[in-house]
Amino acid sequence: MYFQGWTVLLIGYISTVELVKSCGTPPQLTNGAVNETKKEKYEHHEVVDYVCNPGFLMKGPNKIQCVDGIWTTLPLCIESERKCGPPPPIANGEIISLPLPVYAPGSSVEYQCQALYTLRGNRNIICSNGQWSEAPKCLGPCVTSEEIMRTHKIQLRWTDEKRLYLKIGDIVEFLCMYGYTSCQEGNLVYPVCG
Repeated sequence: MYFQGWTVLLIGYISTVELVKSCGTPPQLTNGAVNETKKEKYEHHEVVDYVCNPGFLMKGPNKIQCVDGIWTTLPLCIESERKCGPPPPIANGEIISLPLPVYAPGSSVEYQCQALYTLRGNRNIICSNGQWSEAPKCLGPCVTSEEIMRTHKIQLRWTDEKRLYLKIGDIVEFLCMYGYTSCQEGNLVYPVCG
């Protein structure tokens, strides 16, 4: 009797080991592909990541898993139907709206620039016919330094600062010249003093 119990346990153990199987190459995704180098064999619980071709959006999780020799359900890549993917990034700026993987036609997102950068263009862009309207740009500040002012034989009129950062459109007055100069798209036109 004791021996029979041992046999039952051993058979149960062997059948459990046999249930854990590996998978072959992952299945092909229509209008998409595996986002990594494919292997011939995947072990139990290994995961594969998929991406959709341009113009297609993923429906469902982008990963599948090998479970006991069978791959879990593939996602679908569906035509965008005039929906937009993520909005374009901009240099020295960011989107302040909640980011989404897919945007319906007519959706909008809002941008803002980093400190001292000036936004040029519309701060809101709109999804239309699967495309985003033109994204704004963040233009850098003008910078003046003690070395530059010494070269031009000028100094700031109202401050003793050695370095000054100016936003586009800010006006600065120099001591040696009666007049003003302004920051124009990241450049200052310096007066020349003799």
